[in-house]
Amino acid sequence: MVKRANESASDGVMTGTGSPTEPVGDTNQSASSSSSSVTLPEVSERRLPRLLDLGSDTCIPCKMMAPILDQLRADFDGEMDVEFINVRKEPAAATAYSVVLIPTQIFIDRDGRILARHEGFMSREDILTTWKQFGYSFDVDGEAQTAASQQTAESGQDVERHFEVLYLHPTLRCHDCLVAEENIERAVNAQFAGELESGYVGWRSIDYEMEENRELTDRFEMSDRSELVLVLYRGSAIESWESLPGMLEIGQDEAAAAAWIVDMFDAFEQANLDAPPPLDDEGI
Repeated sequence: MVKRANESASDGVMTGTGSPTEPVGDTNQSASSSSSSVTLPEVSERRLPRLLDLGSDTCIPCKMMAPILDQLRADFDGEMDVEFINVRKEPAAATAYSVVLIPTQIFIDRDGRILARHEGFMSREDILTTWKQFGYSFDVDGEAQTAASQQTAESGQDVERHFEVLYLHPTLRCHDCLVAEENIERAVNAQFAGELESGYVGWRSIDYEMEENRELTDRFEMSDRSELVLVLYRGSAIESWESLPGMLEIGQDEAAAAAWIVDMFDAFEQANLDAPPPLDDEGI
């Protein structure tokens, strides 16, 4: 059962940040805290507390959220509304909810007020803990809780290794940079179609001059030009990364770019999966 306590203590908006995250890109609004209550334009007709997850079907942390959301729907049907919005297909939602990074989770009470918001991957345990902070206690029986925990463990969400191909670029780019990005992205989509679908490989194009991305220049020891970086994650933590030289020149030819990115990825994957994992680093 859902138990609500201290109705008047839940009017504030709490923000949090998880990792990794993906910039939405088309909105200039930022997620912010507020001490006043916020009434959303859409309120659940059943007047249930509502968890809203805004993301896409391509970013890796968004895919990691999917089984968690499915399990929450199954466990708390009739007690909590759990909704996913693909902001790539519904960009207006990103603006309406002031989403800058995905995935973003928004916690909404039964009166339509935002209680909390969080950016990045969020575990089932953290979601339920956040609800409890605002007086909502969602309980499942011991057997169901054990099954849910077992499913999470078997999914490898905390330890699963996966890769990203990051195209990091400044805001203003030359013609050759745009051609290289187009050819390499096309090559990644063609050569790693199955891996992209499963979430084993991801692709992101990131403007590192945007305020929220400036830390990437230090993290990946970047110069002031576009670069292609291969990143290996264990869960949400960066395990290894490698910057690929020659991207701009090779990227001018589509066929050459396709052969090159496959060779570079295969070598990076082989070298890292055969090696013991180093100390964890935080994700992006």
